[in-house]
Amino acid sequence: MAFATAPAPMARVGCVMLAKTLYCYGGSNTASLNNITTYNTHYSLDLSSDFATSSINWKQVPPPNSFTLEPNAAFAMVALNDNSYVIIGGAGNNSYPSQLTNLTTIYNATNNQWQSIPTNLNSPVTINGSFGGNGLNANFTRLTVVGSKDDKGNVWVWDGSTSISPGATMATATFDVLNSLANPSAWAGTQSFTMVNENQWIKRNYMASVISSAGVIYYIGGRDCFYTTDASTMDCSNFASMGNIFTFDTTTSAWAPMNISTANLPPVRSGHTCIYVNRTNEIIMYGGNNLQGYVKWGYVAVLDLNQKAWRSSDISGSNGAGPRAIHTAVNYNDTYMIIAFGSDSTNNPLNDIYFANIQDTQSMYWATSFYTNGTTSGTGPPGSTTGSPSSGLSTGALVGIIVGCVAAAILVASAGVWIYRQYRRGILFHPGQPPTGFSEPIFPTGHRSDQELMGSLDDHGKNNFRTFSQDESTTLTSPTLQEHPMKSIGKDTSGSSDNPTHVKPFGVEYQAAHTPMYDPSAQKPSGDS
Repeated sequence: MAFATAPAPMARVGCVMLAKTLYCYGGSNTASLNNITTYNTHYSLDLSSDFATSSINWKQVPPPNSFTLEPNAAFAMVALNDNSYVIIGGAGNNSYPSQLTNLTTIYNATNNQWQSIPTNLNSPVTINGSFGGNGLNANFTRLTVVGSKDDKGNVWVWDGSTSISPGATMATATFDVLNSLANPSAWAGTQSFTMVNENQWIKRNYMASVISSAGVIYYIGGRDCFYTTDASTMDCSNFASMGNIFTFDTTTSAWAPMNISTANLPPVRSGHTCIYVNRTNEIIMYGGNNLQGYVKWGYVAVLDLNQKAWRSSDISGSNGAGPRAIHTAVNYNDTYMIIAFGSDSTNNPLNDIYFANIQDTQSMYWATSFYTNGTTSGTGPPGSTTGSPSSGLSTGALVGIIVGCVAAAILVASAGVWIYRQYRRGILFHPGQPPTGFSEPIFPTGHRSDQELMGSLDDHGKNNFRTFSQDESTTLTSPTLQEHPMKSIGKDTSGSSDNPTHVKPFGVEYQAAHTPMYDPSAQKPSGDS
């Protein structure tokens, strides 16, 4: 995979779509959050035109003049609109734990400007966490920060913590809310909601979150945290079952466990990603790891929200992203799932990017060509005809070719009909000027006493007949043939010269010069005097 400007291999990178441009920020040089190096690099990838996925044209976004970008990784990153996004929390600069100077920052792509949202009593001062990884609160308790934006412009940020004491059956979850429409430069406040302590979980980290078109946030996977028996410490080594999904409805402000089928549950995991496909009302989960290492079998699964059931899935193709964790996944117009960065099964960071075609979630495949409008003409699953933007024909082009061929066939057929009609009228293919060597035809005059029936075509192409009476005369002409200097052409070899040559309707049959075209002394038809 070739890059115009190659990003460094990184894990825990944040990426979002702004209109038709992919923006990626930050990252770390290792999958671990201990003794790491974090980055403040900022890249963009233009998706407004077609390209082959083997050649990626990353561009490094110029740093701002008056704002210091902090190195960061493992943060929540949410698109606010088509030209701005917000970064919340994160691991900070190079060491763990670390405090950020700017807890929340907003980037505006239109003017390439950054701004910080001030920290105050209504801001999430306890958040210093991650999406899909470890994070921090003010007391350095390991948590997870996840962010989702509803259709009202509210960004809901939950750090994964609940206020609960050992043995309690209810818990209080706290959200920090940023309204990107009313006042994107300040936090709208903190909202707390009572939730059922489903399966006695009180904290969860390393999970993935996604919001549906109905405004319901789904929290999937990760690790459940429990108090130990003596309630002195907390154990977060237990992976949450994929049948234990909890939701928060941003419209009704209600928590609820998801009543999901226990059939076909995918392997437990953390460090995975989820995207929501609006067209099918499904969630595609990708990657992750567990106690057995990186999830290698079943690392792709689809949650059907209509059926409330998982199904195992796969993405066909030999050149795909493969098993990985703490990567980034972005949905492009319900057409492609973009998988980038992360770490492999040996914990090495990655800098590659792949495009999975998800137009049919029952038959997904790794695309070899990216089409900005989603038309995948020439590119399909393995075994079908493949192509690239430079060599493949789009569906529109194929339709145009077919329509053009049909139109050409109609024109040819119409021309043939016109020529045939002109031919029948005698307009086309008449003798014209005699060939070289022939004199101008001279037709002798003769009188006919009988009526000779002769047919012709009128201007409308119909057969009309008229008779010539004996008072009418017809002029017949026999062209003369000049003798070729080397041999006679068309010379009569039968010795007979009294057989007239009949004049054909659309041509002249030329005889030898000594053979008359018409002999007045020849036998007349019966009835002549």
